[in-house]
Amino acid sequence: MREQIFLWIAVLAAVAATIACVCLAVRHQRAKKRIETLRKTINTFLNEGDALDYSLQDDYFSPLENDVADLAKRVILEKENAQTLILENNAFLADISHQVKTPLAGLRLYTEMAQQTADETMQPSLAKQIALIERMETLIHNLLRLEKLRSDAYKMQFADEKLENICGEVLGEFRTLYPQKQFSLSGAACLRCDRQWMHEAIANVIKNACEHTLEDGEIRLQIEKSDCAVFLRIEDNGGGIADTEYDHIFDRFTRSPAAIKEGAGLGLAITRAIVQRHHASLLARNTKNGLCIEFCFPTVESALRNNLRHTEEKK
Repeated sequence: MREQIFLWIAVLAAVAATIACVCLAVRHQRAKKRIETLRKTINTFLNEGDALDYSLQDDYFSPLENDVADLAKRVILEKENAQTLILENNAFLADISHQVKTPLAGLRLYTEMAQQTADETMQPSLAKQIALIERMETLIHNLLRLEKLRSDAYKMQFADEKLENICGEVLGEFRTLYPQKQFSLSGAACLRCDRQWMHEAIANVIKNACEHTLEDGEIRLQIEKSDCAVFLRIEDNGGGIADTEYDHIFDRFTRSPAAIKEGAGLGLAITRAIVQRHHASLLARNTKNGLCIEFCFPTVESALRNNLRHTEEKK
């Protein structure tokens, strides 16, 4: 009799253990499914910006879902606030542009009218005044473009481009402007970028190199691709810069004492703003013969997104 009781107890214990295991497995599967659903929802939010719904259930997993939904709501709110500030800044810049360009245009008009009737002794002075007005107009134009770039006012048109083709177009322009200089290009890589803005970013660096080299100076462009990044190195033989200039070379109005031609010092600042809009970085360093400015465009993020998209499609 006692053995039968122990047997029934063992059977009941086994049944209870089996039921407990089944319950745990079901609970684990439900939790796994909710975690997977939450992961997909977060991924959708990151890619499309859709808000997350709050959980209506009352269990141990609901606080996490609600916290994630609350975080997404705050991110959307901050993005809207940032966009409002950008619009206000753009309106402010447009107003400045109008208020400054109008008197400059009038000043130039009156100077050109005076130049037509002035005698020969006044012609050099008036010509210099017109040149200064043109320089001021260019400076104001570049400053406004720089600030618009920094405030995300321009919409970038990203597409897969061959970086060597963009570099070749830029070099074609500079070979006409500087026929005595030696330009070279090596390497190839595909890069997701805004073609027009990337053209300008590269052109600004090459222009800076031309201004810091002799008439027959040498400027080399090298493109290199790795598993995680695309590199573009622009190197000249102008002798480089002082160590104290490294921290300021990409700042506004920075002009090297070694520059052969005079400029406003905004080109490299605009280049940095363009590169930052491409989630990339710039590095300046001295080489044996001159200065090398290196563009680094990370490609890991795009590769991860493509892999994630392919994984979702397979599921």
